[in-house]
Amino acid sequence: MTVDLYKWYADRYNDTKPIRGRAEDVRPIGRRNRDWELLVKEDRADGTWYGALLYRTKVGMYGPNGELELNVDSWPTPKTADFMTKHSPFRAHKTQNNIWVGVRGEGNVPILRNTIVKFKLIDGAWQPAEPVKLKQKVVDRKASNAVRATVKGFVDYATTMLKLSDGWVRADTVAQWRTLHEQDGNGWGIWKSYKYDFGFDPGISCILEGVRASRWMKTQPDKYAVHMEKCRAVLKMLSVEDISVWDRAMHCILRKTKEQQYNMVSLTKYMGGQNNELERTLELREYQYATDSIRKFVDKLIRELEEVHKVREVEGGCIRDNLVI
Repeated sequence: MTVDLYKWYADRYNDTKPIRGRAEDVRPIGRRNRDWELLVKEDRADGTWYGALLYRTKVGMYGPNGELELNVDSWPTPKTADFMTKHSPFRAHKTQNNIWVGVRGEGNVPILRNTIVKFKLIDGAWQPAEPVKLKQKVVDRKASNAVRATVKGFVDYATTMLKLSDGWVRADTVAQWRTLHEQDGNGWGIWKSYKYDFGFDPGISCILEGVRASRWMKTQPDKYAVHMEKCRAVLKMLSVEDISVWDRAMHCILRKTKEQQYNMVSLTKYMGGQNNELERTLELREYQYATDSIRKFVDKLIRELEEVHKVREVEGGCIRDNLVI
């Protein structure tokens, strides 16, 4: 069937009646109530092309001279991959935020966002029209090690403190940065929760608490630039030898880090009174963390920086992450 795909789609298009009452030529490729999966025709300089359209994306288009174009626009989704599998000679799947197709003799070829990938029919088999060359964004070890050296003092301090306590952080240690927050529950009682204030600006705190750039943020240049500046500000702050800052930063990081285990402890808090007799006993948790938690946090933070990355050209054929679109 591979050799006759162009004829198959041309015949299917010509044999399918358009849906009546539509301003545009709408020819469903399957059931007529699924008008988001259509047969399409396009007249070009080299002849008439036929193919399959999903919503507004021409996923697969076949040319009269043994040519094929695959496209996902901005929608590398599992649904697009399933549609491409049905209407192309390849099996498509979504991996590493891209759609890949398996090509005999070539391995896995990515169908990148907003890029039309062309194939030609050669000796009865579909092959890429051009050699597959990919650009991959990778960490520059020399640049990242230079940044890591500036915060080595903080990492060594925090790792030593955790090793001395076998990874345990006492509840009364964290309590110095914690206040009990009470809020009216609108007739359902008083809501009580803890608020933490480690003395940092909100932008610094959000980075220390593990906020990272999402794929959406990376598409917003202004927001992404602000995030990068916050990351650099945190690393600059941690590069200065100040035990008070290091201690607060370490506990701020650990508060949002996955613990290994915890214990319940009772902590007495004196609330005042004439003779300081008013007190409240709180049931709190003491957590144990991995002793390399801070090092892993810093490594991940450094990898956020644009300046510690470089772009290299790699051969196609195998699935890779961080491709440059």
